[in-house]
Amino acid sequence: MQIAILAHGVILKEAWEASAILNKKGYKTAVFSICKLWPFDKKLVINLSKKTKAIFTLEEHLITGGLGSIVAEILSEHSNKIIFKRLGIDYLIPDLIGTRDYLLSAHGLSAPKIVKRILTALNSN
Repeated sequence: MQIAILAHGVILKEAWEASAILNKKGYKTAVFSICKLWPFDKKLVINLSKKTKAIFTLEEHLITGGLGSIVAEILSEHSNKIIFKRLGIDYLIPDLIGTRDYLLSAHGLSAPKIVKRILTALNSN
């Protein structure tokens, strides 16, 4: 496995679609459904950091204080050679409105945009 995508909630649909696209492009990708943030399975992240080239967290909300923050804390203490990126909303734009699909795309969280962000992160290292 080259790429691990950790996600929870309804955004898992986008994670599975992005994983399928990446697999078709020749990347070995796995999606992990995180059902709870506390207590968190630290061993999962530590093991993934030893077996993968990159870990991406995917959240349908602000990246601060959620799944990505927890994984970042674990990786900062247990890993030094892994690509890690939190994918979510960097900041809130209060005047941006629309359907869920529109908002996912606008924030780079649709499956095709997730793939683009992952490939950009992989190619920049």
